[in-house]
Amino acid sequence: MSTFFYSKANETISYVVEQSSYNQKPALKVFAKFQTSRNGVTNLNFPSSMWGEESLKNHFKNFRTEEDSEILFNESEDLIQIKHADSLNYINVSYLIISSENSLEIDFVNYFRPFISKERFHILSFSLFVTSSLSMNPIYDIDIHWKNFDKDFLIHNSFNSNITHQNIKGIERDKFNQSVFIGGDYQLDEFFINNKKIVFASPVEWENIERNYLLDLVTKVIKIQRKFWDDYSQDYYTTILTPLSNYQDINYIGAGLTNSFMALIGDSSKISKDDILNLINHELLHNWIGVKIENKNEEKQYWFSEGFTEYYHFKLASKNCLSNQMESFFIKKINEFNYLLNSSQYNEIKNDELNYDSFWNNEGIEEIPYWRGALFAFYLDLSIRNKSDNKYSLDDLMFDILNDATNNNQTIDKDYFVKVASNYYGKDFGKLFDKHIVNGELIPLDNLYDRNKLSYSYQTSSKGVTYLKLLNDKNNLKIIFN
Repeated sequence: MSTFFYSKANETISYVVEQSSYNQKPALKVFAKFQTSRNGVTNLNFPSSMWGEESLKNHFKNFRTEEDSEILFNESEDLIQIKHADSLNYINVSYLIISSENSLEIDFVNYFRPFISKERFHILSFSLFVTSSLSMNPIYDIDIHWKNFDKDFLIHNSFNSNITHQNIKGIERDKFNQSVFIGGDYQLDEFFINNKKIVFASPVEWENIERNYLLDLVTKVIKIQRKFWDDYSQDYYTTILTPLSNYQDINYIGAGLTNSFMALIGDSSKISKDDILNLINHELLHNWIGVKIENKNEEKQYWFSEGFTEYYHFKLASKNCLSNQMESFFIKKINEFNYLLNSSQYNEIKNDELNYDSFWNNEGIEEIPYWRGALFAFYLDLSIRNKSDNKYSLDDLMFDILNDATNNNQTIDKDYFVKVASNYYGKDFGKLFDKHIVNGELIPLDNLYDRNKLSYSYQTSSKGVTYLKLLNDKNNLKIIFN
């Protein structure tokens, strides 16, 4: 059983999930039982769009109720309104979830959409389970029964493994929506860190990437990250890695979720161990930066949840020698991000212009908060160390933020971040933040390097872009990592 927190006001939902078919193709049938609203209109939720995916209701078929009722679909608000007798205490519904048309396997196009075949299913909660909303920010007690699956058909998800009857107590709707459910031909490997269970889920067959290498890397990274944050609070966590066969390019995609991380990796001979490290270390860090420490307005704070995650990926990977390039990996990635940001036509786009539509629909804009946020984190880290004579660093600020998020449900927004960062940087931090995050002006790394006596040179790329290149020498590494 997964337990989050309990309240007498929790909404109860029961689901039964069965294998089914739709137009002779595999599907999942879901039966659900919801508490009703006393005013005779119960609102249920199923999103039309999420994480850049549009028309998710194309996967949602044959919605019905068992009781006498009128069903109204309000797609603009992602609502299913059910009008029923005031005296009714519960409403029972059923529906089908289907794959995209002509989807023979999971791929980069349908990764955040439901995938269902005879051998496997892979679905995010928000596109599998209709939810209810009797209150503004509902908390659920959920019962899930996986019914009539073959005994050899694995059931695995963000909450447990190989359990056909699951109870999930006291979970917020957003955290339930941001979970993943898989079934079928995956193999599980279990290990424990400080007596806390970790499950690695992945198919056996990989053509160009060694499955044991993936398992070993995931194990190392989780140990390093939990030690860094000094956080062993999760009783259960899972990593789900799925290969995409017959894919010759270097490509991968992942997402940090509730109690879990999932990724799709192109099983190509061209992919390197550092490519895989970039994916796994970054996405596992989202368990803290993005999940435990949440953005108040998602895309508006991607400079933090994506950019600072990238920075700590560089930092932890280099300090713990996870890359073959050892500590030099950090300098390589800082130089790479500085070049990419300087090269972009959107390099000084204002933060308010980084919204849902621009981020998910413009590849040129999508990477900006990663590059900008990582370089800002680097600037802030060295500045804090410089101002405090190495007594403090960005790490101390991040630990304070995690503590506020864990104990006070604090989320990240401009006002909070400026306030807490000013404790380490000084009273002028608000001006620095406005200049480089809010207004998007390029970060003056030359001033930073000069103050910290770091060696660098000016480089001009073949495209005529001039940028600073931090030199890969022993003195620089000593200053950065001591």
